[in-house]
Amino acid sequence: MKIDQKELRMVPNVLCLIRLASVPIFVFFILFGGLRADYTYFVLIGLGVFLFAASTDMFDGHIARKYNMVTELGKFLDPFADKVMHVSVILSLVIIGYVHWAIIVLLAVKELTMIILASLLINRKIVIQANFMGKLASILLSAGVIVAFFIAVPEIIGAQTARDIIYYVSQGILALGIILTYTAFFIYLKIGLDKYRELKENKGENDSKEE
Repeated sequence: MKIDQKELRMVPNVLCLIRLASVPIFVFFILFGGLRADYTYFVLIGLGVFLFAASTDMFDGHIARKYNMVTELGKFLDPFADKVMHVSVILSLVIIGYVHWAIIVLLAVKELTMIILASLLINRKIVIQANFMGKLASILLSAGVIVAFFIAVPEIIGAQTARDIIYYVSQGILALGIILTYTAFFIYLKIGLDKYRELKENKGENDSKEE
């Protein structure tokens, strides 16, 4: 997909780029704080950066629709930034033991499949916007991740029971988010296949007319 520099400078797309740029920053704080006992509070700094990044997702779509800034680049960039942000933060939390490894495996399988599928569709000039189910899944994943961050608090004060409660609550929210994200994936897949069939049918009709 050719990148239009004018589209790239539009506010919604700039917010998506800010979201992407925030990823290595919160990953550093999470890993540094989670892997060094004396710096566990760094995990909470990572939470602050993650919340800032997540907040941009609340505004980019609204601004794009309200001010007629919806672009093909934005339709691709918004869900891509969400995916990179969620996979990065969950992987970081898995590494420090705040999230179960199964969550990232299920998410990674789905996201890799989505990347391959999206690439195939984009090559055929088919772009699909994020659906409502995908947005809901994104909210739940964000909520589960935010709750998981607070495992750092009982770890700092040495409250094991509180740590376990926060851990299991966060895993439950993340599991529900994974279920919804797979539901969104199958909706995306159906729309993509329908558009691909429609494209083939239109091409066939045009070829027939030319003959």
